[in-house]
Amino acid sequence: VHLHAVVMTTWVLYFVAQVALVRTKSLKLHMSMGMAGIGLAAVVVVVGMATAWNSHIVRHTAPAGIDPHAFFLIPVLDMLFFVAFLGGAIYWRKKPAYHKTLMLMTAINFSPAAIARIPILPPEMMILQWIALPIVLGIACFAYYTWKHRKFNWVFAVALFLFSVSGPLRLWFAFTPAWLDFVGWMAGSGR
Repeated sequence: VHLHAVVMTTWVLYFVAQVALVRTKSLKLHMSMGMAGIGLAAVVVVVGMATAWNSHIVRHTAPAGIDPHAFFLIPVLDMLFFVAFLGGAIYWRKKPAYHKTLMLMTAINFSPAAIARIPILPPEMMILQWIALPIVLGIACFAYYTWKHRKFNWVFAVALFLFSVSGPLRLWFAFTPAWLDFVGWMAGSGR
């Protein structure tokens, strides 16, 4: 868990540094650091998944009232979306509009984990907070981007749409027998 905290803090600092490099027009250094970011992203995924496995499968922890095997879907999909958004950002690295909005989506994608830890709404509304606030944040960013640039960014729109619909779908799929049986099989518990 501590290693996960260090890795994620490093990712956030790296992300902020990359934004600062672009803002100061240090594009060559930004691109050079981009290669290091790919390696750091791989560490984020490996350590993130190891932490999730340990927490939900080995130690059987999850938010109150939620089956840990069901909850394990949340970090799995967080990592899949992270890889997809980052992969798209790398693919479109020569198209700044697509690159920067997909990088922004990597941050929005990880925001539910942070937002869920902030006691904003009562505990019984935590899932609403975890799903709704990041989507509202994403929509606000998309609206601002569209207003500022006066053009529709279809890559940003598709990424935001996929992220937004995944929240409710995760909740539904996490409790299906198919997912629970699959995780039980992976965990060797034969659930």
